[in-house]
Amino acid sequence: MNSDKMLKTPADDAGGKVLVVHLGSEGSGARIYGRHIDNAWLFWHEGSSWDIDDDTWSHYRSEQVQELEEALPSWWMNACPMEINPSFIPWFKGRYEQLCKSDPESPDDFYCSDRGRWLEILYENRKTQPSEL
Repeated sequence: MNSDKMLKTPADDAGGKVLVVHLGSEGSGARIYGRHIDNAWLFWHEGSSWDIDDDTWSHYRSEQVQELEEALPSWWMNACPMEINPSFIPWFKGRYEQLCKSDPESPDDFYCSDRGRWLEILYENRKTQPSEL
């Protein structure tokens, strides 16, 4: 995500980490963070997953990258968005609308885990259907 397209958040000026999105998923979850430093964004994700074989939780942190898309886990569209930082909703909304325009059936496939929650959080409780985009 280009820094010129991002809104500044309160922690940006201090160079602190900002929660971009918290994703929930059965047996795992991830929090994607960002840090705005020297007019550029760095993103990474931290999360945990349940290891059935070992009966333990494992925690992880990805490397920092400059593009938000690269910091998201591969399953992010199948997760339930627990929280999205308001400054980043336009990015997620744009990605959703891009999928709707390219294939009206794809959001049902890609956002299958909790499509209603994605619509609720992206459109502030407005239940927009792909045909309306």
